[in-house]
Amino acid sequence: MTDTAKPTDRADLFSAPRKYDLSTAIVVTTAYAAVFALLRAISFPAMAAFLLVAFFTSVALGQAVLFGAKHPRSASALVGSAFFVIMLIAECMLGQRGRAINALPSMIAFGLFFGAFWGYVGGVIVGSVFMVAHGVRLVLSPRESPPDASQE
Repeated sequence: MTDTAKPTDRADLFSAPRKYDLSTAIVVTTAYAAVFALLRAISFPAMAAFLLVAFFTSVALGQAVLFGAKHPRSASALVGSAFFVIMLIAECMLGQRGRAINALPSMIAFGLFFGAFWGYVGGVIVGSVFMVAHGVRLVLSPRESPPDASQE
C-alpha cells in the first residue's frame, strides 16, 4: 500500500488552504457564482443570501486560520457556533420580532449546538470545493505540487 492511499492521511482531508493558486481561485469564484445563481433562481431574499455567503466565507477563513490550519473540522464547528450565536444575539437585540432579552440564554445554547452542527456541514461543503480545486489543479498541471500551508 502506498503512503498516500491510507484514508486517515492528512492529504485526504480537504480544507481551505492558506495559499491559493490560480486553479483554486477559479474554482472558488465559480462556486460562489453557482451559489448566487441558485439563490437568485429560487428568489432567495438578498439579506439571507448575504448571511449564507458570509457563513461559508467565515467557515473557510476559520479553516485556514484557526488551529494553524491543522484541525479544519474543529475550526468549522467553532466558527459555526460563533456565527450562529452572534447572529442570534443581533437578531434578539435588533430584530423586529419582539423577542425579549430574557430569551437570550436559551438562544445562545441553541446557537452553540446548532451552529456547531451547521459549521461542520459548512466545512464539509467548503472542503468539497477545495477538493474540486485540487482535481482541477491535477488536470491542468499534473507535474506541479499543490500549494501547501506548511510550506510558508
